[in-house]
Parts: sequence; C-alpha cells; structure tokens
Amino acid sequence: MPEGRFQIEKPADQPVATIVFRARRALSGRFSFGMSFECRPGTVGTAAVTWCGARGVVVLKDLRWHARSLRLPAHIGAADRFALQVQSNVWLKLSLSFHSADATEDDFEIETGADPAAIPTECADGIGCQDSAPGEDTLAAGYLPVPAKLRQPLFLVRAVRPCRESAVLHLALRRPAGAAAAREVLVRAKAGDQRRLVIIQAGRTENRVSFRLRPSASQDAWPVTIDAESAVEWSGAVRRGFDEVALPAYSLEEVAPQAEA
Repeated sequence: MPEGRFQIEKPADQPVATIVFRARRALSGRFSFGMSFECRPGTVGTAAVTWCGARGVVVLKDLRWHARSLRLPAHIGAADRFALQVQSNVWLKLSLSFHSADATEDDFEIETGADPAAIPTECADGIGCQDSAPGEDTLAAGYLPVPAKLRQPLFLVRAVRPCRESAVLHLALRRPAGAAAAREVLVRAKAGDQRRLVIIQAGRTENRVSFRLRPSASQDAWPVTIDAESAVEWSGAVRRGFDEVALPAYSLEEVAPQAEA
C-alpha cells in the first residue's frame, strides 16, 4: 500500500484516533491530504471515518487497505483547523501525504489526540473557490447488512453545512453473498417522505435507487428505511451539485433501535 510521510498506528484497544490539521499561515490554492489505512489480513469489522463533521463507514471485510482524498478549501486562514477521526475496534495503520503545488507539508501542523468535539463542524469558508465542481460524500464504502422486514429507520443522512443546490442520495441494494437468487426480492425504501419500490429481479444480485435531498431551514436530515422481504445489504453515497466548498456536506448517523409496538 502507499505510505505517506505521517503515520500512526491505532491499536485495537484504542477505539478512536483523532488527527487535526492546522495551517501555519493563510493559504490560497489547491490542497488535499491523501489518507490511507491498512488492516491485518483476515480482519472483519468496520471503520467510521469522520472528516470535518461528516461521517462515513468503511467495511473492512476482505479489505487490506482503503484510501481517499481529504480535500481542503481554496482559501485557508491561519486559525482554520480540520479534524479527521477514525473509529474502529480493530488495529489500523493510518498514513497521510500532502498534495499541492501551492504549499508544502511544512505549512501545516499535524497533531493527534485532540478532542474532536472542540473542532467546529464548518472548519473553513471555501467561497471563492475557482474550481467549483460536483462533490460526493461516501456514506458506506462496501456493503452493510439490513435484516429482513426492518420497518423502522436504519440510519439518518444529515447535512452538516449549508449547500446552495440540492443533492442526490444513491443507494445500492444487493442480496447477501451466497444467497439464492431464484426469487425476486421486493424492497420498500424511504428517505424522509420520499418512497421508492425496488425489485431485485430473480437471477440478479443488485438494484439501485435514488432520492433527491433538498436541504432547507426546516429540514437538514432524512431518516432512511430499507424494508426488504428478506435480508439484503446496502452501500451508498450522496452526490452534490456544483459546490464552491471542498469540504464534505452530508453525514451518516446511526439511529437507535425503536421498540416494537
């Protein structure tokens, strides 16, 4: 796997690793940190990755290492800080590398062990970014299980900062590995007040469904329900429209199970 200049090992008995990036001076340009983490062979579990207040889950089963780009705003003040948190009950080795033609890694301080609650969700203001482009916030990298006939919300999608345009939640639904494919599977999916009927046809393993998310003063979160006739698995991401802020905008939140009526 690729290795960056900054590395940290997170023991299995230390569930959370927190890394904070702070610019030593005001910066303008294009900046990102490449993050990768490695787990031991045979590891089974998940890792929750929270970048500047937006959380997503990585499925570690059959995965030796995972990589992603942590983009920074085009304009950074010397007081701006950016928090990365990785939470998992397994051993992980994190590597970070800096990428920019407008600054060097020495322009940032990197500290570990900081309290993520002290880092503001909106870490910096990216208004004025020269390369406005669509962005994507991964909610689940890999597939997570959904029990059969789950009629209560499975998770919550929350907007962690204002967005000028709406976004689209894309979900992939599939049969679990090894499940018989002789019959179709009917799935009733819901995000907020939007409902979709999804059919995984006989002989096929997967189907997809999308929901439009329109953040407003009255709504910044969408409970998601996946009610399937038999157990399925899900993966998903939120695709944003053109956005001047490089930071993520949508986060995956867990929902406490509700007692059956």
